[in-house]
Amino acid sequence: MRLIKEGKARLLLPDSVKISRKAEAFYNPAMAVNRDFSVVFLQPELRGKRILDMLAGTGVRGIRYVLECGAEECWFIEKNPAAYKYLEKNIELNSIKGKAFLADARQLCLQWQEAGEQFFFVDLDPFGSPIHFLYFAGLALDRRRSLLAVTATDLGALFGQSRQATVRKYCAVNDKRLPWTEELGLRILLGAVAREMLRHELGIKPLGYHFWKHFVRVYVEVSTRLEKECIQYLGFACFEQGKVHFLPLKDLDSGKTGEQRYGVLWAGKLVSAEFINKLINEVINSSFNENFNYLSNAHHVLKYLQLLKEEAACQEQQPAAWAYSLPRLARRYKLSKTLALDKLVEALRQHGYAASRSPLYSMNSVRTDAPEYVIVELIKELIK
Repeated sequence: MRLIKEGKARLLLPDSVKISRKAEAFYNPAMAVNRDFSVVFLQPELRGKRILDMLAGTGVRGIRYVLECGAEECWFIEKNPAAYKYLEKNIELNSIKGKAFLADARQLCLQWQEAGEQFFFVDLDPFGSPIHFLYFAGLALDRRRSLLAVTATDLGALFGQSRQATVRKYCAVNDKRLPWTEELGLRILLGAVAREMLRHELGIKPLGYHFWKHFVRVYVEVSTRLEKECIQYLGFACFEQGKVHFLPLKDLDSGKTGEQRYGVLWAGKLVSAEFINKLINEVINSSFNENFNYLSNAHHVLKYLQLLKEEAACQEQQPAAWAYSLPRLARRYKLSKTLALDKLVEALRQHGYAASRSPLYSMNSVRTDAPEYVIVELIKELIK
């Protein structure tokens, strides 16, 4: 047994931790960037709230939310007996208010629904796809207003590298050859979250996302009052004459024959401008260095949040703006040179299009409502 520290949490772990489903006690140090981002992103919301770490492992997420976000209490669920022993020790070690349950999260959420147990925030961070747990997460959420964070690491399925897996898990279609396949994957995940919440007569409103290397994570507000609006944002992305447009499910009959359709997916905004601006103003601008200088990934978190702010402003101007990967465009159109992202954004704006940087594709993409051929022609002009 060994002792490590992540954020403000101290954790007892086995001497050797394997990154696999069969690990004695699952802990992935590479996901510290994910957890650091979560702590900052949820900072204004969790103080004084009761929350649920649905697939707790060794408990690092829930413990950090209590210690670093001021959550009043966290309930933890873990079905692996070996990991559960470490979970109990870590709750005690960090002297937090919490309850640990040795159980299958799906069964326990069903029982809690019958007992009327609800949480302001549920964290769903599985190994692989979250699809098998989303419905049950909805059972544990406060129906008046609550937050849900969902991580997916099955990027092969989400991004269309395995079409059968995309259909099987998410009832959707993607194409790995597209220069915007990651945006499709992000929207497919949000579409799955929306559909599962709608089964409980709940709607969602995306607050933001975090896509980095081997994971994508979405943050959504959940409420009964969002149900009707949520239904309107489920549909397909259609590609025609070099431009993407959205086709809501309710308008399928009006779609054009022969156009390429991808989805089912979330066709609404990806980032809440109101939420991200409040976060930036209240947490980042005023006290980031003072409150979060202990985070090992502080620079990444700050840069990512600033890009989300730019992206939110772009989508406020043009909700249908789409994110294009510059490296993928370069490969697709055999462009030998690359260019500074800021130059492309400025050129697109000068031509009358909405445009911003986007944190997708390792922070090397542009979000715009310009057709693909316009983007490519501008790149060619700028790299002459």
